[in-house]
Formats: sequence, C-alpha cells, structure tokens
Amino acid sequence: MPFMAERSIRAWHYTRMTDEEVQAMQREGLILSSLEGIKKRLSAQVSAGIILAQNAQRIFESSPFHEQGDIRSGQFWMTSNPISTQSCLVELLLNNWGGEGIYFWQKDTEIKSLLQTIGKARIIEIRAPLDATNSIYSAASNILSTFAGFIGCKSEERGFDFCVTRPLKPEAILHIHSQGDATFEVMGRGYPEGFIETPIE
Repeated sequence: MPFMAERSIRAWHYTRMTDEEVQAMQREGLILSSLEGIKKRLSAQVSAGIILAQNAQRIFESSPFHEQGDIRSGQFWMTSNPISTQSCLVELLLNNWGGEGIYFWQKDTEIKSLLQTIGKARIIEIRAPLDATNSIYSAASNILSTFAGFIGCKSEERGFDFCVTRPLKPEAILHIHSQGDATFEVMGRGYPEGFIETPIE
C-alpha cells in the first residue's frame, strides 16, 4: 500500500457526451460532480436547441443531487478494469446522456428517450493518481490479483469502482474512446492488449 500510494493506475470512465463536451474535457481536464455542473450542461443543450428550456428545468429539478448532493458531489467515478461495452454493468451509462445526476431518477418517457439521442457513448481512459482517492488498498489488491492471473493462479478479484476527489488536469486523460472507434468496440475484449476480462458468474 505505501508503494501504491505514490503511483497512478489506468482507469476507465463510462459515459455519454457530445463532441463539444469532449473538447471541453480535453481543454479543462476532469471536473468533479456538482449540481452546478449539471445545470451548466443542461444550459448548454438548451442553447444548442437540443433540449427545451422547460424540459431542462424538469430534468434539473428531478436530479438526485438535490437530495443526495452530500454523497454525490465532489467526485469523479471510474473503474479499475475495462468493461466490455456489451456488459449490463455499463449499459445505462453509455446509453443515457448526462450521467446519473441527470438520467437516474428520470421518469418522463419522452425525456428519457431524448437523453438517449444526445451525444455518443464514450469511454474515458484515465491516469488516476491514487493519492487523490481512498482506494489504495483496493488498487494494491487488484494488481496482485492481476499478476496471479498472468501466472495461472485463480483469484476472486474482478477490479473495483473508485473515485478521485480532486479535479485532474488534461494530462490525466490518456484517450477518449468514442462509439464507432475500433478500440471502443473491443474494449475489455482485445483492448487494452493482453487484458482478459473476468466473466461474471
């Protein structure tokens, strides 16, 4: 654990974003979740003529951040292992624009359908410094598990979800894989090279 505390690991964030949002991320880096950030994203879609102002307000008012802001704000979540885009674990994240703060509690069927048309599914490949997380033990355990797999040993570890709690500069973004890219289509099943996804039993 002391060794890992000084290092970074490659991590993966599954989401749905517009091209403009991707460009902003490449300029500004990774921004932590907040109610103000949700409002800003919705306003941008209103300005672009994608979402009506009244619908944006309805989406904003139904965000779980109003009731759960204390446990959802100030974080950027990712997973330690790449997951196939066909997995049920990431289906909602890839198919709905805006993240859980926007789609999670949405009940209006028309708005839910609209959120699935905005942007493209993306996988953000990130260099995550472990000293910005509380997951150093999990990282150490996962690395030992991965090594065990390479030498033919069995392990129950399958990776872990974790978050950083401080913004990361653009240099932390290793690659943004977009729907339609060759690497996006084989994520966890050929990319990264040599990675073998542990099946869910």
